[in-house]
Amino acid sequence: MLPGKKKSLFLFAIYMISISFQISSDPRPLLRISIENNEDHVQTRYVRKFAELLLERAGESVSVEFYHSGTLYRDQEVINALYRGKVEMAVPGTWHVSAYIPEISYFLLPEFFGEDKAYNYAYIQSPVGRQLISKTEEELNVIIPGAWMDLGYAVVFTTDGNKITTFSDFSGKTIRVAGGIMNKRRVELLGADGVIISWSDVPSHLRKGTIDGLLTTFETVKSAELWKDGVKYAFIDNEYFPQYVPMISRRFWDRISPEVRDIVTGTWNEVAAEQRREAEQSQTESRRTAEEKGILITYPRQDDLRKAKDMLLEHQQELMNEILP
Repeated sequence: MLPGKKKSLFLFAIYMISISFQISSDPRPLLRISIENNEDHVQTRYVRKFAELLLERAGESVSVEFYHSGTLYRDQEVINALYRGKVEMAVPGTWHVSAYIPEISYFLLPEFFGEDKAYNYAYIQSPVGRQLISKTEEELNVIIPGAWMDLGYAVVFTTDGNKITTFSDFSGKTIRVAGGIMNKRRVELLGADGVIISWSDVPSHLRKGTIDGLLTTFETVKSAELWKDGVKYAFIDNEYFPQYVPMISRRFWDRISPEVRDIVTGTWNEVAAEQRREAEQSQTESRRTAEEKGILITYPRQDDLRKAKDMLLEHQQELMNEILP
C-alpha cells in the first residue's frame, strides 16, 4: 500500500474514533424506554407522549430514546435487561412482573375475577399494595415513578369453529395467555389448556391453528387486527384487569438531580392519568371496531359468572400457595 494512502486511512480512522467519542461522551444520562406493544396501541401512544414531554421539559438534563414493538426487548426479557443495566425504563404488564415478584400474581387470583377496575386501584393504594411496590423496587433495583397504566378487562377471544358461549365450552380449547402462571392456571381450571406465547408470535399461531384463542383485550385485538388472523368470537368474562407497571432503573435514577426526578414523576403521573381515561374509551371504540370487523360477542349469564367465580375461589388458597410455596 502506498505511504500516502496509509496516512489517509490512518487519519480517517482517527477522525472516526473522535466522532464516535463525541457521540458517546454526551454528558446527559440516557433514558432508553422499551415497549413491547406496537405503535398504535394505547399504552405505546402514551409512553411515547411521556418520552416526548420529558425531553421537552428536561431535555437539557437527560437524553431520551423510545423503542416500541419489542424492537429493543420483549416484555418477557425487559425486566432482566433493566436489572442488568441494558435499558433504563420499561412498562411491562403485571403478568410479566409476576415472574420476578410472585406477589404481583395476587392481581390474577380468582378474588379479582369479574371485579371492577376500582378493586385493583384500591388494592394498590392499600398498605399491602404499598408494601408490594416497595418490595418490587428493592428486589428489581428499580423506581416505580407513579401510577400504573391501564389496559382494560381481559376476555377470551377464539377463532372460527372454536366459539365459546358458556364456561363449559372452555373444555378442549388451547388458549394463549400473555404470561403469569396464574393466568395459565385460571384458564386451566375453567377447562382449557393454557399456553404462554410471546405477543409477536401470536398471529402465526392463530393462522396455523396451534391455538384456538387467546386471553386479551379488545384494544389489543384491534391494534394487531387479529380478525385478519382468524379471531372470530369474544366471550366477555372479564377474567382480570391488566395493568402496566412503570419501572426506571435505579442506576439512571441515581444519576439525575432531585429536580429532574420531580419532572419525571410529575410528567409520568400526568400522562398516566390521561392514559387511563383514554384506555377506557379506547376499549369501547375497539369493541365497536371488532364488531364491525365481524367478531361476534357473547356475554355469559350472571349466574354462570357467579358459579365460575365460586369455583375458582375454591382454589384460591391452593393458587396462593403456588405463588408463595
